Amino acid sequence: MAAVLLLAGGTVAHASTTGGVFGPVVDEGHRSLQYRAAHDLDSHAFSHRLHAQSALTGSLMLRGVIQGRKTNDARSDLDLLQAELFWELSDDQSASKHGLRVDLTWRDDQQPSSVGLNWMSDWTTSSGWLLRAIAMSDIQFDSNRASGVGLQTRMHASKPINNRTRAGVELFSRYGRTDDLAGINDQSHLAGPIIDIRTDNGWSVFTGVLLGLTNGSPDAQIRLWLTRSL
Repeated sequence: MAAVLLLAGGTVAHASTTGGVFGPVVDEGHRSLQYRAAHDLDSHAFSHRLHAQSALTGSLMLRGVIQGRKTNDARSDLDLLQAELFWELSDDQSASKHGLRVDLTWRDDQQPSSVGLNWMSDWTTSSGWLLRAIAMSDIQFDSNRASGVGLQTRMHASKPINNRTRAGVELFSRYGRTDDLAGINDQSHLAGPIIDIRTDNGWSVFTGVLLGLTNGSPDAQIRLWLTRSL
């Protein structure tokens, strides 16, 4: 994959969700740029980021990330720099796809940096549904690091409406860290509908709404992504 530029805004507790439910498939020769924006309707946090990604081979892709966030005094500050390496482990002809993503994240503003390891799986049903599941983990380092391993999962289910449009639903879940896992009501669980529209000239538009399912979740967030294939 490629390099990602990430600008994410908002407070630490209820930062806007610009992350996605990423898949394991690497297409040889793929190159793209993507702009993402997210707005939290409760805290009014605003996040945005730019992805640049490129396939290295038919199974490896590199992405780089730079992220900023809007602080409480309305300034937009640099938040993080991130490098991501995608590795597809499955056969191109298989209906189920699997892979790993390794993340290296440097954070500014006294926030801990981290190394992440993520498992990705896709399944395509005979009726056209794409089912995706991700298990995410991270270990923090630097002076303000938290102990234990951070745990997350993300889910995606979508189906084509026509040859250009997919619609579905996504679920984002954060459980806390292994040495201090939160109770279910204090965890962050967000779910909501999504739609993805692709054009003939290499552009695509993704949008969706995430609604909080527990007390530890933001109430509602709106997301918009614009992608250009190169």
